[in-house]
Amino acid sequence: TAPRSACRAGTALARKASYKTLKGNDYLAKAMITGILKTGQASLFSNLNNVKTYSILNDNQYGGYFGFTKEETDHLLKSAGLPVLAHQLKEVYNGYEIGGHTLYNPFPIVNFAEEALLKPDELEDAIRPYWVNTGGTHLITDLLRNNLLDVEEDLTKLITGETIETLIDEEVKFTPLLKNNAIAFWSIILLAGYLKPVGKKKHDDLYAKYTVCFPNEEIGKTFLRIALEVSTTNLMYAIDLVSACNQLVQGNVAPFVSYIKHYLSIVASTHDTKGKYKEQFFHGFLLGLAACLTDAYHIRSNRESGKGRYDIALMPKNTRLLGIIIELKIPEGKETLAQAAQRAKQQIINKQYYNDMKAFGLKSILCIGIGFSGSDLVVAVERE
Repeated sequence: TAPRSACRAGTALARKASYKTLKGNDYLAKAMITGILKTGQASLFSNLNNVKTYSILNDNQYGGYFGFTKEETDHLLKSAGLPVLAHQLKEVYNGYEIGGHTLYNPFPIVNFAEEALLKPDELEDAIRPYWVNTGGTHLITDLLRNNLLDVEEDLTKLITGETIETLIDEEVKFTPLLKNNAIAFWSIILLAGYLKPVGKKKHDDLYAKYTVCFPNEEIGKTFLRIALEVSTTNLMYAIDLVSACNQLVQGNVAPFVSYIKHYLSIVASTHDTKGKYKEQFFHGFLLGLAACLTDAYHIRSNRESGKGRYDIALMPKNTRLLGIIIELKIPEGKETLAQAAQRAKQQIINKQYYNDMKAFGLKSILCIGIGFSGSDLVVAVERE
Protein backbone atom coordinates (compact mmCIF):
# COMPACT_ATOMS: atom_id res chain seq x y z
CA THR A 1 0.00 0.00 0.00
CA ALA A 2 2.88 2.38 0.66
CA PRO A 3 3.89 2.70 -3.00
CA ARG A 4 0.25 3.41 -3.97
CA SER A 5 -0.06 6.07 -1.27
CA ALA A 6 3.19 7.68 -2.42
CA CYS A 7 1.95 7.67 -5.99
CA ARG A 8 -1.35 9.30 -5.02
CA ALA A 9 0.49 11.90 -2.93
CA GLY A 10 2.87 12.63 -5.79
CA THR A 11 -0.01 13.07 -8.22
CA ALA A 12 -1.77 15.44 -5.83
CA LEU A 13 1.45 17.39 -5.36
CA ALA A 14 1.98 17.73 -9.09
CA ARG A 15 -1.64 18.83 -9.60
CA LYS A 16 -1.46 21.44 -6.85
CA ALA A 17 1.94 22.73 -7.95
CA SER A 18 0.63 23.22 -11.46
CA TYR A 19 -1.98 25.62 -10.03
CA LYS A 20 0.40 27.42 -7.68
CA THR A 21 3.87 27.35 -9.15
CA LEU A 22 5.40 30.08 -6.97
CA LYS A 23 3.35 32.17 -4.56
CA GLY A 24 1.07 30.07 -2.40
CA ASN A 25 2.81 26.82 -3.28
CA ASP A 26 3.11 24.94 0.03
CA TYR A 27 5.58 22.51 -1.48
CA LEU A 28 8.10 25.07 -2.65
CA ALA A 29 10.58 26.85 -0.38
CA LYS A 30 12.64 28.75 -2.98
CA ALA A 31 12.69 29.12 -6.75
CA MET A 32 15.09 30.49 -9.33
CA ILE A 33 13.91 32.10 -12.55
CA THR A 34 16.43 32.74 -15.30
CA GLY A 35 16.06 34.96 -18.32
CA ILE A 36 17.20 38.18 -19.93
CA LEU A 37 14.90 40.95 -18.70
CA LYS A 38 13.47 41.52 -15.25
CA THR A 39 10.40 39.50 -14.29
CA GLY A 40 7.19 41.34 -15.11
CA GLN A 41 4.20 41.67 -12.77
CA ALA A 42 6.39 41.39 -9.65
CA SER A 43 4.86 43.69 -7.06
CA LEU A 44 3.30 43.77 -3.60
CA PHE A 45 -0.24 43.28 -4.90
CA SER A 46 0.47 40.69 -7.59
CA ASN A 47 0.76 36.92 -7.40
CA LEU A 48 4.53 37.27 -7.59
CA ASN A 49 6.45 39.37 -5.07
CA ASN A 50 9.52 39.13 -2.86
CA VAL A 51 11.67 38.78 -5.97
CA LYS A 52 15.41 39.46 -5.80
CA THR A 53 17.05 40.23 -9.13
CA TYR A 54 20.69 39.59 -10.02
CA SER A 55 21.56 40.97 -13.44
CA ILE A 56 24.81 41.38 -15.37
CA LEU A 57 24.77 45.04 -14.27
CA ASN A 58 24.87 44.19 -10.56
CA ASP A 59 28.18 43.89 -8.76
CA ASN A 60 27.04 40.95 -6.68
CA GLN A 61 28.34 37.75 -5.12
CA TYR A 62 26.95 35.67 -7.97
CA GLY A 63 28.90 37.43 -10.70
CA GLY A 64 31.25 34.50 -11.21
CA TYR A 65 28.36 32.16 -12.02
CA PHE A 66 27.13 33.88 -15.16
CA GLY A 67 29.75 32.03 -17.23
CA PHE A 68 33.07 30.19 -17.11
CA THR A 69 35.90 32.01 -15.35
CA LYS A 70 39.34 32.11 -16.94
CA GLU A 71 40.57 29.46 -14.52
CA GLU A 72 37.64 27.16 -15.30
CA THR A 73 38.10 27.66 -19.04
CA ASP A 74 41.82 26.93 -18.94
CA HIS A 75 41.18 23.86 -16.76
CA LEU A 76 38.64 22.57 -19.29
CA LEU A 77 40.99 23.00 -22.27
CA LYS A 78 43.91 21.53 -20.35
CA SER A 79 41.86 18.53 -19.23
CA ALA A 80 40.86 17.99 -22.86
CA GLY A 81 44.55 17.85 -23.78
CA LEU A 82 44.32 20.75 -26.21
CA PRO A 83 47.53 22.62 -27.17
CA VAL A 84 48.56 26.12 -26.10
CA LEU A 85 47.10 27.57 -29.30
CA ALA A 86 43.62 26.59 -28.13
CA HIS A 87 44.12 28.65 -24.96
CA GLN A 88 44.92 31.66 -27.14
CA LEU A 89 42.00 31.13 -29.49
CA LYS A 90 39.53 30.94 -26.59
CA GLU A 91 39.75 34.74 -26.34
CA VAL A 92 37.23 34.90 -29.18
CA TYR A 93 34.54 33.97 -26.65
CA ASN A 94 35.46 36.00 -23.56
CA GLY A 95 34.96 39.63 -22.69
CA TYR A 96 32.13 39.62 -20.17
CA GLU A 97 32.86 41.52 -16.95
CA ILE A 98 30.37 40.75 -14.19
CA GLY A 99 30.93 41.38 -10.50
CA GLY A 100 34.68 41.78 -11.00
CA HIS A 101 34.98 38.49 -12.91
CA THR A 102 36.16 38.06 -16.50
CA LEU A 103 33.85 35.42 -17.94
CA TYR A 104 33.63 33.22 -21.01
CA ASN A 105 30.40 32.16 -22.65
CA PRO A 106 30.07 28.45 -21.69
CA PHE A 107 28.21 27.22 -24.77
CA PRO A 108 30.75 28.29 -27.44
CA ILE A 109 33.69 27.27 -25.22
CA VAL A 110 32.35 23.71 -24.88
CA ASN A 111 31.55 23.50 -28.59
CA PHE A 112 34.94 24.95 -29.53
CA ALA A 113 36.68 22.33 -27.37
CA GLU A 114 34.62 19.56 -28.95
CA GLU A 115 35.43 20.70 -32.49
CA ALA A 116 39.10 21.21 -31.62
CA LEU A 117 39.33 17.64 -30.34
CA LEU A 118 37.86 16.32 -33.58
CA LYS A 119 40.34 18.32 -35.71
CA PRO A 120 43.37 19.17 -33.53
CA ASP A 121 45.42 20.23 -36.56
CA GLU A 122 42.77 22.73 -37.70
CA LEU A 123 42.07 24.65 -34.51
CA GLU A 124 41.25 27.94 -36.23
CA ASP A 125 38.49 26.21 -38.20
CA ALA A 126 36.81 25.43 -34.88
CA ILE A 127 36.16 29.14 -34.23
CA ARG A 128 32.53 29.72 -35.14
CA PRO A 129 29.63 31.76 -33.76
CA TYR A 130 28.13 28.85 -31.79
CA TRP A 131 26.05 30.69 -29.19
CA VAL A 132 24.41 33.31 -31.39
CA ASN A 133 23.27 30.63 -33.82
CA THR A 134 21.44 28.58 -31.17
CA GLY A 135 18.34 30.72 -30.82
CA GLY A 136 18.34 32.60 -34.09
CA THR A 137 18.79 36.34 -34.45
CA HIS A 138 15.47 37.27 -36.04
CA LEU A 139 14.31 39.25 -32.98
CA ILE A 140 17.55 41.26 -32.95
CA THR A 141 17.22 41.76 -36.70
CA ASP A 142 13.67 43.08 -36.32
CA LEU A 143 14.69 45.37 -33.46
CA LEU A 144 17.58 46.78 -35.47
CA ARG A 145 15.43 47.25 -38.57
CA ASN A 146 12.87 49.24 -36.55
CA ASN A 147 15.50 51.42 -34.86
CA LEU A 148 18.28 51.61 -37.47
CA LEU A 149 18.12 55.36 -38.05
CA ASP A 150 18.42 56.02 -34.30
CA VAL A 151 21.35 53.65 -33.62
CA GLU A 152 23.21 53.51 -36.96
CA GLU A 153 26.04 55.86 -35.98
CA ASP A 154 26.69 54.13 -32.65
CA LEU A 155 26.44 50.68 -34.24
CA THR A 156 29.11 51.64 -36.77
CA LYS A 157 31.42 52.64 -33.91
CA LEU A 158 30.83 49.34 -32.14
CA ILE A 159 31.50 47.28 -35.26
CA THR A 160 34.77 49.11 -35.82
CA GLY A 161 35.92 48.29 -32.28
CA GLU A 162 35.03 51.52 -30.46
CA THR A 163 32.89 52.08 -27.37
CA ILE A 164 29.71 54.14 -27.14
CA GLU A 165 27.85 55.87 -24.32
CA THR A 166 24.14 55.26 -23.88
CA LEU A 167 21.43 55.51 -21.26
CA ILE A 168 20.28 52.10 -20.01
CA ASP A 169 16.84 51.26 -18.63
CA GLU A 170 17.08 48.14 -16.43
CA GLU A 171 13.26 47.97 -16.27
CA VAL A 172 12.87 47.87 -20.05
CA LYS A 173 10.07 45.68 -21.42
CA PHE A 174 10.58 43.80 -24.66
CA THR A 175 8.14 44.22 -27.51
CA PRO A 176 8.75 43.15 -31.13
CA LEU A 177 7.08 46.39 -32.26
CA LEU A 178 9.60 48.63 -30.49
CA LYS A 179 10.48 51.51 -32.83
CA ASN A 180 12.57 54.68 -32.73
CA ASN A 181 13.70 54.12 -29.16
CA ALA A 182 17.49 53.97 -28.92
CA ILE A 183 17.50 53.69 -25.10
CA ALA A 184 15.22 50.65 -25.11
CA PHE A 185 17.14 49.09 -28.02
CA TRP A 186 20.55 49.33 -26.36
CA SER A 187 19.06 48.30 -22.99
CA ILE A 188 17.67 45.06 -24.46
CA ILE A 189 20.86 44.34 -26.40
CA LEU A 190 22.99 44.88 -23.28
CA LEU A 191 20.81 42.78 -20.96
CA ALA A 192 20.67 40.02 -23.59
CA GLY A 193 24.46 39.70 -23.44
CA TYR A 194 25.32 41.24 -26.81
CA LEU A 195 27.15 44.15 -25.16
CA LYS A 196 29.29 44.51 -22.06
CA PRO A 197 29.48 47.58 -19.79
CA VAL A 198 32.95 49.05 -19.29
CA GLY A 199 31.97 52.22 -17.44
CA LYS A 200 29.01 53.79 -15.64
CA LYS A 201 27.86 57.29 -14.76
CA LYS A 202 24.74 58.16 -12.75
CA HIS A 203 22.33 60.09 -14.96
CA ASP A 204 19.13 60.45 -12.94
CA ASP A 205 16.81 58.35 -10.78
CA LEU A 206 15.52 56.39 -13.77
CA TYR A 207 18.57 55.75 -15.91
CA ALA A 208 22.31 55.31 -15.66
CA LYS A 209 24.66 56.15 -18.51
CA TYR A 210 26.90 53.23 -19.48
CA THR A 211 29.95 53.00 -21.69
CA VAL A 212 29.53 49.75 -23.65
CA CYS A 213 31.22 47.69 -26.35
CA PHE A 214 30.97 44.26 -27.93
CA PRO A 215 32.29 41.64 -25.49
CA ASN A 216 34.14 39.53 -28.06
CA GLU A 217 34.75 38.72 -31.73
CA GLU A 218 31.84 36.28 -31.93
CA ILE A 219 29.31 38.99 -31.08
CA GLY A 220 31.02 41.64 -33.23
CA LYS A 221 30.94 39.44 -36.33
CA THR A 222 27.34 38.47 -35.69
CA PHE A 223 26.21 42.09 -35.47
CA LEU A 224 28.16 42.92 -38.60
CA ARG A 225 26.24 40.22 -40.45
CA ILE A 226 22.91 41.44 -39.03
CA ALA A 227 23.71 45.07 -39.87
CA LEU A 228 24.56 44.13 -43.45
CA GLU A 229 21.35 42.15 -43.73
CA VAL A 230 19.25 45.01 -42.40
CA SER A 231 20.95 47.83 -44.25
CA THR A 232 21.17 46.10 -47.62
CA THR A 233 17.74 44.42 -47.33
CA ASN A 234 18.94 41.85 -49.84
CA LEU A 235 21.49 39.09 -49.31
CA MET A 236 22.89 39.63 -52.80
CA TYR A 237 23.90 43.18 -51.87
CA ALA A 238 25.80 41.83 -48.86
CA ILE A 239 27.59 39.29 -51.06
CA ASP A 240 28.42 41.99 -53.59
CA LEU A 241 29.79 44.21 -50.80
CA VAL A 242 32.15 41.52 -49.53
CA SER A 243 33.36 40.94 -53.07
CA ALA A 244 33.87 44.68 -53.66
CA CYS A 245 35.79 45.09 -50.39
CA ASN A 246 38.01 42.12 -51.21
CA GLN A 247 38.81 43.74 -54.55
CA LEU A 248 39.57 47.03 -52.79
CA VAL A 249 42.20 45.53 -50.47
CA GLN A 250 43.89 44.01 -53.51
CA GLY A 251 44.25 47.48 -55.01
CA ASN A 252 41.34 47.23 -57.45
CA VAL A 253 39.23 50.28 -56.60
CA ALA A 254 36.74 50.21 -59.50
CA PRO A 255 34.42 47.43 -58.17
CA PHE A 256 34.23 49.16 -54.77
CA VAL A 257 33.28 52.47 -56.42
CA SER A 258 30.68 50.75 -58.60
CA TYR A 259 29.11 49.14 -55.55
CA ILE A 260 28.93 52.48 -53.71
CA LYS A 261 27.28 54.21 -56.67
CA HIS A 262 24.74 51.43 -57.15
CA TYR A 263 23.90 51.16 -53.48
CA LEU A 264 23.56 54.92 -52.97
CA SER A 265 21.25 55.17 -55.97
CA ILE A 266 18.92 52.64 -54.32
CA VAL A 267 18.90 53.46 -50.61
CA ALA A 268 20.17 57.00 -50.10
CA SER A 269 17.70 59.82 -49.72
CA THR A 270 18.46 63.24 -51.20
CA HIS A 271 18.20 64.48 -47.60
CA ASP A 272 21.09 62.15 -46.71
CA THR A 273 23.48 63.08 -49.49
CA LYS A 274 22.77 66.81 -49.67
CA GLY A 275 22.57 69.60 -47.14
CA LYS A 276 24.47 70.50 -43.99
CA TYR A 277 25.43 66.96 -42.92
CA LYS A 278 26.10 65.36 -46.33
CA GLU A 279 29.80 64.71 -45.61
CA GLN A 280 29.01 63.15 -42.23
CA PHE A 281 26.49 60.85 -43.90
CA PHE A 282 28.93 59.74 -46.59
CA HIS A 283 31.72 59.31 -44.04
CA GLY A 284 29.53 57.09 -41.85
CA PHE A 285 28.27 55.21 -44.88
CA LEU A 286 31.82 54.28 -45.96
CA LEU A 287 32.73 53.27 -42.41
CA GLY A 288 29.76 50.92 -42.35
CA LEU A 289 30.80 49.32 -45.63
CA ALA A 290 34.42 48.96 -44.57
CA ALA A 291 33.33 47.18 -41.38
CA CYS A 292 33.16 43.90 -43.31
CA LEU A 293 36.99 43.97 -43.38
CA THR A 294 37.45 43.88 -39.61
CA ASP A 295 38.89 40.36 -39.72
CA ALA A 296 42.03 41.62 -41.44
CA TYR A 297 41.95 45.41 -40.85
CA HIS A 298 41.60 47.96 -38.07
CA ILE A 299 39.01 50.49 -39.32
CA ARG A 300 40.02 53.96 -38.12
CA SER A 301 38.24 57.28 -38.46
CA ASN A 302 39.36 60.88 -37.93
CA ARG A 303 42.73 59.97 -36.42
CA GLU A 304 45.82 62.16 -36.37
CA SER A 305 48.76 61.06 -38.49
CA GLY A 306 51.52 62.96 -40.24
CA LYS A 307 50.58 66.64 -40.40
CA GLY A 308 46.87 66.36 -39.89
CA ARG A 309 43.79 64.21 -39.43
CA TYR A 310 42.62 61.79 -42.13
CA ASP A 311 39.01 60.81 -42.76
CA ILE A 312 39.22 57.00 -42.93
CA ALA A 313 42.11 54.55 -42.76
CA LEU A 314 42.17 50.78 -43.18
CA MET A 315 45.17 49.69 -41.16
CA PRO A 316 46.04 46.04 -41.91
CA LYS A 317 46.75 43.67 -39.04
CA ASN A 318 49.42 42.02 -41.19
CA THR A 319 52.23 44.05 -42.82
CA ARG A 320 51.93 41.99 -46.01
CA LEU A 321 48.51 43.52 -46.73
CA LEU A 322 47.77 46.78 -48.50
CA GLY A 323 47.19 49.88 -46.36
CA ILE A 324 44.39 52.22 -47.47
CA ILE A 325 43.69 55.87 -46.64
CA ILE A 326 40.50 57.60 -47.84
CA GLU A 327 39.90 61.34 -47.89
CA LEU A 328 36.51 62.84 -48.81
CA LYS A 329 35.83 66.16 -50.50
CA ILE A 330 32.72 67.97 -51.69
CA PRO A 331 33.26 70.18 -54.78
CA GLU A 332 33.76 73.83 -53.90
CA GLY A 333 32.47 76.60 -56.15
CA LYS A 334 32.84 75.56 -59.79
CA GLU A 335 35.10 72.63 -58.93
CA THR A 336 34.26 69.33 -60.65
CA LEU A 337 34.03 65.97 -58.92
CA ALA A 338 37.31 64.93 -60.53
CA GLN A 339 39.04 68.07 -59.24
CA ALA A 340 37.65 67.51 -55.75
CA ALA A 341 38.93 63.92 -55.85
CA GLN A 342 42.40 65.10 -56.90
CA ARG A 343 42.41 67.68 -54.12
CA ALA A 344 41.49 64.98 -51.58
CA LYS A 345 44.20 62.61 -52.82
CA GLN A 346 46.82 65.34 -52.81
CA GLN A 347 45.92 66.27 -49.25
CA ILE A 348 46.74 62.70 -48.15
CA ILE A 349 50.16 62.96 -49.79
CA ASN A 350 50.97 66.52 -48.76
CA LYS A 351 50.04 65.92 -45.12
CA GLN A 352 51.60 62.43 -45.06
CA TYR A 353 48.61 60.75 -43.49
CA TYR A 354 50.33 57.43 -44.18
CA ASN A 355 53.17 58.02 -41.66
CA ASP A 356 51.66 55.67 -39.06
CA MET A 357 51.30 52.93 -41.64
CA LYS A 358 54.89 53.29 -42.78
CA ALA A 359 56.07 53.21 -39.18
CA PHE A 360 54.11 49.96 -38.80
CA GLY A 361 56.18 48.52 -41.64
CA LEU A 362 53.76 48.62 -44.57
CA LYS A 363 55.42 48.52 -47.97
CA SER A 364 52.39 49.54 -50.04
CA ILE A 365 49.74 52.15 -49.24
CA LEU A 366 46.78 53.15 -51.40
CA CYS A 367 45.81 56.84 -51.21
CA ILE A 368 42.20 57.33 -52.35
CA GLY A 369 40.65 60.75 -52.79
CA ILE A 370 36.88 60.80 -53.30
CA GLY A 371 34.96 63.73 -54.68
CA PHE A 372 31.22 63.25 -54.23
CA SER A 373 27.91 64.98 -54.65
CA GLY A 374 24.59 63.27 -54.06
CA SER A 375 24.92 59.66 -55.21
CA ASP A 376 27.63 60.45 -57.76
CA LEU A 377 31.35 60.27 -57.05
CA VAL A 378 34.78 60.23 -58.67
CA VAL A 379 37.99 58.81 -57.21
CA ALA A 380 41.67 59.68 -57.62
CA VAL A 381 44.15 56.97 -56.61
CA GLU A 382 47.90 56.88 -56.01
CA ARG A 383 50.18 54.33 -54.37
CA GLU A 384 52.85 55.29 -51.87
